[in-house]
Amino acid sequence: MILKDHYGLLILGTILMLQYGCEREIDQGKIIAEVDGRKISVDEFALEYEYASTSITQQADKKAYDQIMEGLIDRIMLAGVGRQKGFATDQQINRIVDYYRRAAIVRELFLDHIRAAVQVSDDEKRRAYQLGKKTLLVKHYEFNSLPDNQLTAGKLLELDHSPMLAGLKTIDHPEYGPVDLIEWNDLRAELETLLYTLELGQPSEPVLDAGKYHQFIVVDVEQEMMLTESDYVTRQASIATVIRRRKEHRLAFDFVREIMAPQQLRFKSDGLKKLSDYLWQAYQNIPSELRLQREIEFPGMVNEDTRLLNEALANFGDYSWTVEDFIFHFRIKPLPINYTNYSSVLASVKNVAAIYIRDFVLSEQGLAEGLAERSSVKKEHRNWSEQLLANRVRREIYTDFMNQMTDSTQLEKQFGNYYADYLSTLRGFSEINIDTSALYSIVTSSTGLSRKINFVSTLLP
Repeated sequence: MILKDHYGLLILGTILMLQYGCEREIDQGKIIAEVDGRKISVDEFALEYEYASTSITQQADKKAYDQIMEGLIDRIMLAGVGRQKGFATDQQINRIVDYYRRAAIVRELFLDHIRAAVQVSDDEKRRAYQLGKKTLLVKHYEFNSLPDNQLTAGKLLELDHSPMLAGLKTIDHPEYGPVDLIEWNDLRAELETLLYTLELGQPSEPVLDAGKYHQFIVVDVEQEMMLTESDYVTRQASIATVIRRRKEHRLAFDFVREIMAPQQLRFKSDGLKKLSDYLWQAYQNIPSELRLQREIEFPGMVNEDTRLLNEALANFGDYSWTVEDFIFHFRIKPLPINYTNYSSVLASVKNVAAIYIRDFVLSEQGLAEGLAERSSVKKEHRNWSEQLLANRVRREIYTDFMNQMTDSTQLEKQFGNYYADYLSTLRGFSEINIDTSALYSIVTSSTGLSRKINFVSTLLP
């Protein structure tokens, strides 16, 4: 409702961020292996390790490292086969690769315009530390219309308390009845500031949020008296992270608004309605007991209704997006659709489309700033291209195997052997060099390497 990370105006919000940690034990650009001239660096291997399944990473380090390196080499070799077969010209593969290239560009845009611009001072951290030692006991009242400004604290206290959010602790105060316990970072920053500056026993001004008005009274404060420098030093890193996130959110909100305003995003009501009709009908066709387990899928639409795919969905700047553009992005990055009722589906489709369009516009801004030329973007472009080409070759290998199959009783085992033989043959024709000493010296996340994190905010209701 009115708590953490409040959902903002349409098409506004924080930006897709991907960041590398700064704690490093070895030069991240050091080359540790080559496959037919294709170099593999420490940072590429480390990222591969981060995304490996726990069944691999829970093994002894050398065994895990060897298995991950083998997988990386296999992918590079298979991608080479894909290029030889001409798969690199496949439009769908290139479109997906371009999507991930644009995502990397948006990350760089964030780092330049948001991350680099935010600083957290020691004064800010110390003030937050002091607030973190206070617990507010708060009465909350919710109204469908603007409450009478004559409502005094005494009159408000006679009304029923409304818990602010599921998950917050509510206790029964001996004098005031049910109250919510509020600690620092429980609420979004604006509401937190309001409550922590509110005089004890004085009602707040009405706050309009999500179509309802809210008033608050801080009836009591629990203060932890032991504030020590050693405790502050222990907590300051996590405190700084929260403050930075809040500052970045506000700055990103303004940045997105500035970039999106000239685009004059306009949705087409017919396209929105037809896409929502399809989703709503597809949802209704799923048995009720399975609805929580199933995602709405689009293959039927692709094959059966070209007219719907070509239906205009939105115009912005010099671009026009269709239902097919929505489906393409939804398949790669599915965002939640609210199926409570038809109206919620319609609103969700509009909001999800706005997020996809926002990210596309931000990538265009990054392209205009030359961010596509950065080595990090080029690496991700190459890696995604290799992954998709390798997947295409794997599907072809499986198809060839199935065409040769005469006994399907041990299908999985037989394909495993067939695929292993294919890779073994491929390795025989490849020039592979691995610096095992450098490989085994890499520090992974379990022993100090910061994880490469994908922060994705859905942001719209």
